[in-house]
Amino acid sequence: MKIIFMGSPDFAVPGLQKLIASNHIISACFTREAKPKNRGKKLSDTVVAKIAKSHNIAVYTPNTLKSDEVKQKIISLAPDFLVVIAYGLLLPKEILAIPKYGALNLHPSKLPRFRGAAPIQRTIMAGDTETEICIMQMNQKLDEGDILLSQKLIIGDNMTAGELHDKAAIIGADLMLQTIDNYHNIIPQKQSEAGISYAKKITKSETKIDFSKDGKEIINLVRGLNPTPGAYFEDKKNIRYKIFAAEFVESSYQEKLGKITKDFHIFCKNGKITPKIIQKSGHQKMSLEEFIRGQVIFSE
Repeated sequence: MKIIFMGSPDFAVPGLQKLIASNHIISACFTREAKPKNRGKKLSDTVVAKIAKSHNIAVYTPNTLKSDEVKQKIISLAPDFLVVIAYGLLLPKEILAIPKYGALNLHPSKLPRFRGAAPIQRTIMAGDTETEICIMQMNQKLDEGDILLSQKLIIGDNMTAGELHDKAAIIGADLMLQTIDNYHNIIPQKQSEAGISYAKKITKSETKIDFSKDGKEIINLVRGLNPTPGAYFEDKKNIRYKIFAAEFVESSYQEKLGKITKDFHIFCKNGKITPKIIQKSGHQKMSLEEFIRGQVIFSE
């Protein structure tokens, strides 16, 4: 099969590598434009572009897929499939109609449970104990295409969004290759009309920890925002601290919400939160033990 691969960040890498190692032909990679990076502001290719170039695969970086020039380029490549993994640009109907067998998308959460921009983070934040990695036949609507293949994934109590991200990328890469290899034998499954929700982008206001909430909700928030952007709180001096791992102990002991004890337990609605990995604004991440050795903060 002739494939045009569309992807940009680390999440797309296992899928690209799996297809490169297969018997299929990747005729081109479409990815986001190079961006300034680090202090020198030197332009840096996406990781997908770097890998594609290392394998002598043509790379294209349009800032839109709506131009006639892009459309004609894709038509000239005569793809059997477009494979889309975290590309970052919308595919108009004119582009979706070009490949012989359509466009396939890797979606890293259960559908239609979490459609949208932040399914991995929302899955963890919701406290789900399992999810599904899905290969979807794309249509014009947001994450509403038929499911071709899927695989369940158990979410452990301590699994973070970063860990789910990495597992989903690897599982999804295998599923994508299986889908292409067996495309003509797969019976598409329409998504359920029940249980639909949308995983909207994480807003800045959501990342602040509300200690009036249930401790399990707070832990899920911490897990869901690890590694980025991180859940945070502020002390009485308005200094910001991000928490990347924490434990919760349920207790009926009543204290002021958000109060911090000498051994760094923080009181919430129904118990105490203890950070395990913490980062003071302007500093590196560190264990609680390392942090306490350097300084201790208290709230009245």
